Amino acid sequence: MDMLMLTDATLLSRVEAYLEATGVRPSRFGLDVMGDGGLVAQLRAGRSLSLKNAVKVMLYIEANNASSGSFPVADATARITQMAAK
Repeated sequence: MDMLMLTDATLLSRVEAYLEATGVRPSRFGLDVMGDGGLVAQLRAGRSLSLKNAVKVMLYIEANNASSGSFPVADATARITQMAAK
Protein backbone atom coordinates (compact mmCIF):
# COMPACT_ATOMS: atom_id res chain seq x y z
CA MET A 1 0.00 0.00 0.00
CA ASP A 2 1.32 3.43 -0.91
CA MET A 3 2.13 5.84 1.86
CA LEU A 4 -0.48 8.58 1.89
CA MET A 5 -2.13 10.99 4.21
CA LEU A 6 -5.16 8.94 5.17
CA THR A 7 -7.94 11.36 6.02
CA ASP A 8 -11.60 10.55 6.46
CA ALA A 9 -12.23 12.09 3.04
CA THR A 10 -9.48 10.01 1.41
CA LEU A 11 -10.80 6.82 2.97
CA LEU A 12 -14.36 7.53 1.86
CA SER A 13 -13.15 8.41 -1.63
CA ARG A 14 -11.31 5.08 -1.89
CA VAL A 15 -14.34 3.18 -0.61
CA GLU A 16 -16.67 4.95 -3.07
CA ALA A 17 -14.29 4.26 -5.97
CA TYR A 18 -14.08 0.58 -4.98
CA LEU A 19 -17.86 0.28 -4.76
CA GLU A 20 -18.31 1.93 -8.16
CA ALA A 21 -15.61 -0.17 -9.83
CA THR A 22 -16.81 -3.49 -8.41
CA GLY A 23 -20.57 -3.01 -8.15
CA VAL A 24 -20.44 -4.26 -4.56
CA ARG A 25 -23.32 -2.96 -2.42
CA PRO A 26 -22.28 -0.70 0.46
CA SER A 27 -23.83 -3.01 3.04
CA ARG A 28 -22.00 -6.07 1.63
CA PHE A 29 -18.71 -4.16 1.68
CA GLY A 30 -19.18 -3.18 5.33
CA LEU A 31 -20.11 -6.71 6.32
CA ASP A 32 -17.14 -8.21 4.49
CA VAL A 33 -14.60 -5.73 5.84
CA MET A 34 -15.70 -5.15 9.41
CA GLY A 35 -18.86 -7.13 10.03
CA ASP A 36 -20.85 -3.87 9.95
CA GLY A 37 -23.46 -3.49 7.20
CA GLY A 38 -23.88 0.19 8.09
CA LEU A 39 -20.19 1.06 7.74
CA VAL A 40 -20.39 2.91 4.42
CA ALA A 41 -23.53 4.83 5.42
CA GLN A 42 -21.78 5.85 8.64
CA LEU A 43 -18.64 6.93 6.75
CA ARG A 44 -20.82 8.98 4.42
CA ALA A 45 -22.40 10.60 7.50
CA GLY A 46 -18.98 11.59 8.86
CA ARG A 47 -17.89 8.62 10.99
CA SER A 48 -14.15 8.45 11.60
CA LEU A 49 -12.39 5.13 11.94
CA SER A 50 -9.46 4.30 14.17
CA LEU A 51 -6.19 4.09 12.28
CA LYS A 52 -6.18 0.30 12.68
CA ASN A 53 -9.67 -0.02 11.15
CA ALA A 54 -8.89 2.48 8.38
CA VAL A 55 -5.83 0.40 7.44
CA LYS A 56 -8.01 -2.71 7.51
CA VAL A 57 -10.42 -1.08 5.03
CA MET A 58 -7.59 0.05 2.75
CA LEU A 59 -5.92 -3.37 2.81
CA TYR A 60 -9.23 -5.04 2.02
CA ILE A 61 -9.67 -2.79 -1.00
CA GLU A 62 -6.11 -3.50 -2.11
CA ALA A 63 -6.55 -7.24 -1.61
CA ASN A 64 -9.76 -7.34 -3.61
CA ASN A 65 -8.80 -4.99 -6.43
CA ALA A 66 -7.92 -7.16 -9.43
CA SER A 67 -5.87 -4.38 -11.03
CA SER A 68 -3.56 -3.98 -8.02
CA GLY A 69 -1.84 -7.35 -8.19
CA SER A 70 -4.00 -8.58 -5.35
CA PHE A 71 -2.96 -10.78 -2.47
CA PRO A 72 -5.16 -13.04 -0.31
CA VAL A 73 -7.28 -11.47 2.43
CA ALA A 74 -5.45 -13.65 4.97
CA ASP A 75 -2.26 -11.84 3.97
CA ALA A 76 -4.01 -8.50 4.53
CA THR A 77 -4.95 -9.61 8.03
CA ALA A 78 -1.35 -10.61 8.70
CA ARG A 79 -0.12 -7.22 7.45
CA ILE A 80 -2.56 -5.42 9.75
CA THR A 81 -1.37 -7.48 12.69
CA GLN A 82 2.27 -6.73 11.85
CA MET A 83 1.57 -3.00 11.50
CA ALA A 84 -0.33 -2.90 14.80
CA ALA A 85 2.57 -4.60 16.60
CA LYS A 86 5.05 -1.88 15.54
